[in-house]
This record gives sequence, C-alpha cells and structure tokens, in this order.
Amino acid sequence: MKMTNKAAIDKIKCFPSWNLDDGWLLEEEMQELSDMAILALEKQMPKKPDFELNLSDYISRFICKCGKKIIVRHDSGVMDNHDAPNYCPDCGQALDWSE
Repeated sequence: MKMTNKAAIDKIKCFPSWNLDDGWLLEEEMQELSDMAILALEKQMPKKPDFELNLSDYISRFICKCGKKIIVRHDSGVMDNHDAPNYCPDCGQALDWSE
C-alpha cells in the first residue's frame, strides 16, 4: 500500500527526537531536513486559492497562500477552470480549483 503525503507528514511529525547515535547528523540538521520534507509534501497537497475579485465576466483573480495573484480566464458566469494553473508559479503549491 502506498503511503499518502498526509500519512508521511504525520509520521515525520511523530519523531521529534531522532536517534542520532551514529553521529552523522546534528539534531538541528535533522530538524531542518524533516521541516523541508514536510514543506515539500504539503506543497503537493492541493489547496484552494482565495478568490479576490472578478476583473470582468471572463477573468477572475485569485490569491495563492503565498500571496501570488493568479489570473484565470473562464466562460461568462461560469468558473470552468480551463485556464487555471495546476501549481502556483511562485511557490509551487498545488492548487485545487474544485467547487
């Protein structure tokens, strides 16, 4: 069975004190590595951008969690997502465009 990103994050967070008996990593380095792994896994988990405003009947602006403004073109009155990016071009966060 393949582990999900969420399950991997939960497992990494369960080990705040890694076994450092072999001495190849300092505790601070291990913490930094685990923080980086969690961040990378979380970015792969799609998050909804915040709606900001409609620029016209065919263009809307959203904001990623990192603050990047994302312009999306769509049919009049319908958010069909045909021009919506899968990832934020600034931070790489996977985006969820579902209703």
